[in-house]
Amino acid sequence: MAKVDEFMAWQHTTLRAHGSMFFQTKIIRPKMTGQPINEKLAEYHGNQLKTILEQLENIWLKDEQFIAGKDLTIADLLAVTELEQPGMAGVQMCSKRVSSCGDPVTGAARTARGAVARHSDGLALEVA
Repeated sequence: MAKVDEFMAWQHTTLRAHGSMFFQTKIIRPKMTGQPINEKLAEYHGNQLKTILEQLENIWLKDEQFIAGKDLTIADLLAVTELEQPGMAGVQMCSKRVSSCGDPVTGAARTARGAVARHSDGLALEVA
């Protein structure tokens, strides 16, 4: 599962870093500090996420159903969870295969989520 290891090494410095920072910039920091959103920083992380989404689609998924091929792995679960956080903060994660505007859990994300639906459905509601 070398591809899973490679993805995990890549995702924490790209998808996780910019997804989390976008979420923090748009949601967490303004609520904690009472300060307005730093739009310049939010735009930077949002633009980085668009590039990262293209890489996820064209490099990591290519023609496969999941990141490591035909089987769901921790890499897919990491990707799905990392994509949902910026989606909650308002970034449109648009992609033909990974997700589409208006529905952040389509394409590969829906396939991965469907594979673990009985464990994951409703978790966001429980946390909220």
